[in-house]
Amino acid sequence: MKTRVIPNPKSELLSKALVGGAGLGLPPALEVPVGMAAVLLFVPMETMIGKSMPEIQQDLGLPWHAGNGDGVWFDELV
Repeated sequence: MKTRVIPNPKSELLSKALVGGAGLGLPPALEVPVGMAAVLLFVPMETMIGKSMPEIQQDLGLPWHAGNGDGVWFDELV
């Protein structure tokens, strides 16, 4: 059986992805930015409960959607 590396360091999708939000449900007014598509990730609740947005970002290693078309890294905002 082939060994899998997760996340895939060669993933084109992950290299261009932004996290649109996180929580136990989707926000009712979720809008996908122009020119982008949406990817919804389901994760076990115990991996999310009690984590802040910066902690989630650190775990994923992805920029967060900022509404202006750019990605944001929380540790660069300090």
